[in-house]
Amino acid sequence: MLTREAVLVAPGALREAPRLGRRIRRALRNSVVLAGLVVAILIVAVALLAGFLAPVAPDEQNFDLLETPLGRQAWMGTDRLGRDVLSRVIHGSRISLYVATSHSPHVTAPEALARVLREIASKST
Repeated sequence: MLTREAVLVAPGALREAPRLGRRIRRALRNSVVLAGLVVAILIVAVALLAGFLAPVAPDEQNFDLLETPLGRQAWMGTDRLGRDVLSRVIHGSRISLYVATSHSPHVTAPEALARVLREIASKST
């Protein structure tokens, strides 16, 4: 005879879900996840250290280097106004990071990271 509990709970549903630590370890064994994590950490580090890493101010103009190609004076070249493209990309990463972390007032960076790790762990099982 079936009890009410047996009808409401599917077989095998009572197994404990893998703990977060196990999910993180499993995700970190994946080389694609590790590569993405390294790239994300580098982007965040560059954004946080933009003032120290950028060779010049992003809005500083050098009229001697208008539309200069890649070279020693400007690693990524300059634009039509003589502004260093590398400096503009580095400082632009701050804006990108801000938009990525504040697109919704309800989602914080740790919460978003936990959500991504949960999805990775569920796909790998």
